[in-house]
Amino acid sequence: MEDIVRRCQNCTQPLPEGARANRRYCDEDCRRQAYGQPAAPSGRRCESCGKRLPKVSRKNKRFCDAACQKAGSRGRTRPAATTSKRATARDLLAVVSAQLVQAETALAQSRGRLWGRDREVAWLRAELAEARRSAAGALVSQANNAAGVRERLATASRELSVLRRNWSATAEARVATAEVAGLRQQLATLQDKYGQLSARYQELSEAAELAATERQQLQGVVRQWNTLCKRLYKATGGQPATAVDKDILATWTRFRQAVADPSGNRGRAPVTGQAAGQAATAGGVR
Repeated sequence: MEDIVRRCQNCTQPLPEGARANRRYCDEDCRRQAYGQPAAPSGRRCESCGKRLPKVSRKNKRFCDAACQKAGSRGRTRPAATTSKRATARDLLAVVSAQLVQAETALAQSRGRLWGRDREVAWLRAELAEARRSAAGALVSQANNAAGVRERLATASRELSVLRRNWSATAEARVATAEVAGLRQQLATLQDKYGQLSARYQELSEAAELAATERQQLQGVVRQWNTLCKRLYKATGGQPATAVDKDILATWTRFRQAVADPSGNRGRAPVTGQAAGQAATAGGVR
């Protein structure tokens, strides 16, 4: 059966061997600390743990017991207060490191979402520009065709009106049936083409309304992207550390310059240096 190691009730250090059965503290200092009494006058102390040496100890004694002498010879002991402070500092460093990892993870996720949003905005811009070009070309072409058809229809109508005014009973008898049929056929053909052009014009009008709706939706996406860019600019102080953030802020600056009116009412941007891609900026952060 192993012997029970009795320890000091104040510093938890093992009591000296041979201590009496009712002894509770290792020395006078621990007893005074336990009872809240002032420390005894300073005397010789252990070079390892800092406790007072007994008054009856020899003059060349440097350590209070064998454990302190062994620890002092190896140079591995530290005062209890220093050890506690270092443990607290290590715990604080671990907490700060965990918080830093969480912050870096959140920043990386935000950058990924911002990059995906930028790609989506660029794709929507390209689609909108292509739809605008197609709709504009189709509208111009159909408008020209419709104008030509209207002009021919007006000419035929005028000719028909002239013929009707100049017809008489004898002239009507002399008009060849083939010419009348030809004119009627031309009129029917022109009316058919006009109906087709009207239907095509209606389709293009609906396509233009759809494009306008998509434009409004894209404007909402662009405003959200602009807000995210403002937050990134404020978070990095206008000088991001990564190349991706630099490209994002440079694209944002060019976008604000492109949409600003000639009078510059959109503001002037404080974005300079690396965030602007080594270019002077004119857009403002609002």
